[in-house]
Amino acid sequence: LVRRGTRFFEKNQKATAEKIFEQVLKARGLTTALECEARFLRAQAAFKQKPRARLAPLFEAALKPCQKAKDEDKVAKSLYQGGRAFTSRGDSRRALELLERVEQEHPRHDYADDARLRRAEVLEDLGQGDEAQQLLASLPDRYPRGDMVGEALWRLAWRAWKAGRMPEVLRWTAENIQRVPREDVWYAEGRAQYWSARAGERQGDH
Repeated sequence: LVRRGTRFFEKNQKATAEKIFEQVLKARGLTTALECEARFLRAQAAFKQKPRARLAPLFEAALKPCQKAKDEDKVAKSLYQGGRAFTSRGDSRRALELLERVEQEHPRHDYADDARLRRAEVLEDLGQGDEAQQLLASLPDRYPRGDMVGEALWRLAWRAWKAGRMPEVLRWTAENIQRVPREDVWYAEGRAQYWSARAGERQGDH
């Protein structure tokens, strides 16, 4: 059943996959490892559907069996996705708690830097811009090999641009270019160079 549900999930038939994983959870002889996998994949399948308000408890339900199965990858991902789900639900406090746990409990996981970036987003939405700035500014040194380094530096540059602080824009874009000379996602290609040029233009450095 797990394999069958996974195949439907991979084929983007998320509603069918979710129903199959629900069958798994009712099956006799369910092991802790299979429960972990089924609960996590059920939540992932639901994540692609609407409404997303129902997702938070699904990811939370995956935590206990995945911890018991010692599947650190799915525990970290459940915490992270749970944080995203609680953000969509409007529960910022719980979202921040889960995202912070990703960093504290799984600092070497690929999602650790993503969790810090998401925390900064939540804080920004709460009007806590200074705290968000600190998280973004600390991310490159905390996770120098993470794939969110360029994004964090870019967001710092963009915050400075919107505030009219051109020297700060130049500082962050320069660090972005130095640390990530070539972005590997299409929407980020060339943006640090472009906005560095715009900031230079604003300062009369033609």
